[in-house]
Amino acid sequence: MLKPLLAAIFALTTITYAQAQGHFGLRAGYNAAWFTGQLDYQPQQRYHLEHGLQVGLTYTQPFGRLAVQPALLFTHQGSRATMREEQTTSQGPYVREYRQRFRLNYVALQLPVVYTPSENHGWQLFAGPYVARGVSGKFDGNFQATLNGAPIETWGGTGGVRFATDGSSYYTSVSPWDAGLLGGVGYRRGPVQVQAGYSHGFLNRLTKTIASPSDWQEHQRSVFLTLTYFLGRP
Repeated sequence: MLKPLLAAIFALTTITYAQAQGHFGLRAGYNAAWFTGQLDYQPQQRYHLEHGLQVGLTYTQPFGRLAVQPALLFTHQGSRATMREEQTTSQGPYVREYRQRFRLNYVALQLPVVYTPSENHGWQLFAGPYVARGVSGKFDGNFQATLNGAPIETWGGTGGVRFATDGSSYYTSVSPWDAGLLGGVGYRRGPVQVQAGYSHGFLNRLTKTIASPSDWQEHQRSVFLTLTYFLGRP
């Protein structure tokens, strides 16, 4: 029973390879990333874009109008955020202002399926899962509280980010893994492919130590534009 099954798999693989040979490609692109979520201790916080690049390798294996196109990428993610809160007191207006920036670098494995209505070339649709592991990062931020226009509390600084599941600092600890779905549209002509898409992370970027007591949540989102050049015959 095993030998016929292996023979069938081998024959199918040989036929597929002969009909549509896959190709490796070089990819580079632009990311605009941000967090979404809600932190109870900073309800006025607003998230803003963190800009970065992605580079890496991809491989496309066509099956008619469909193609499996995994990619291994080094990608810059993260987010910026601001907060401003004002209260009226007997001594005058009390204002809290805060700015922060997370610059997070990941190695990501993407596994999208690409659909091309005209088979090899033209407009495309793609969608699939991804998983990413954090490798390095930095945080910088500053805070100021004023009473009637006079500073009463200030702090700020820059430091490295540690990717760990048990970190206890919101500012220097980030959960090491991210995973989610991505999708978008593309266009291919010859060996050149352009794609524009959106990725939606499902995993909480806050560590368990930080998130568990209060059920705080922050998730990674990004939009991207990439250019891929496939090696060999298109």
